[in-house]
Amino acid sequence: MQQDQNIRLHVEFFDVLRTIHMNPASDPKGQPASAQGYSVGHWEDDVLVVKTSRVNWPYFDNMAQFPQSESVEMLERFVLNEAGTQMQYELTVIDPGSFSELVVG
Repeated sequence: MQQDQNIRLHVEFFDVLRTIHMNPASDPKGQPASAQGYSVGHWEDDVLVVKTSRVNWPYFDNMAQFPQSESVEMLERFVLNEAGTQMQYELTVIDPGSFSELVVG
């Protein structure tokens, strides 16, 4: 849902509310680290592209098997199909402190 200039995303898995800051002047460097990090988004045509950094959650997965460092950055792409009935989601994780290469899913 749109809230002012930002997008509020309700993720039903774990009932998480996220804010995606859509203001181009949003700078994550001055933001405090948090479990969800700080997300900044922009539109590339009909694709919502979101970069999240400032994450201080210690695990990459919900099973607490794979650690992640506080330098982790996540790049998400949200795309609706032509009919507007399904959303495609792509996640790229960059964390040189924990992974030797990009994680894409």
